[in-house]
Amino acid sequence: MFDTSILDNWVSQKSGEWVSIVLAGRIFGGRHGESPQEPKEYQYSNRILTIQFGTTESLVVVEPEGVWIDANNELIIPQAKSTMWGWHYYGRKQTPENWCTESYVFNKDNLVQLTVTGPITAHIPSSETFFYRGDQFVLLI
Repeated sequence: MFDTSILDNWVSQKSGEWVSIVLAGRIFGGRHGESPQEPKEYQYSNRILTIQFGTTESLVVVEPEGVWIDANNELIIPQAKSTMWGWHYYGRKQTPENWCTESYVFNKDNLVQLTVTGPITAHIPSSETFFYRGDQFVLLI
């Protein structure tokens, strides 16, 4: 069973602070602190965790397992079936055509399938498979 008190504590402690989003070992924005996000609230239902940030950014984690907070108040999700980070392309209007996503699906062979959608694909590939053997599939630092 998922212990939501972990998220209650983390979100309340991080209120007004900024975190970096790390998915399958990759930092959103390229480097720590380059694209900080402010956690606002979360929902957990039907084994799906959704964390809302700042304005419209959201993180969806399907079937998170082993969620914990370390001594530095970093939220760690070692395992999940998949995760999706979504945001409106920065510097453009917040409209559906400017919505971007990065979806990470983890399989048993330590391979991650990354699929990217939205106008960001003009700058990065829309699909990639890469090897990942880490113990922090989702990390909010």
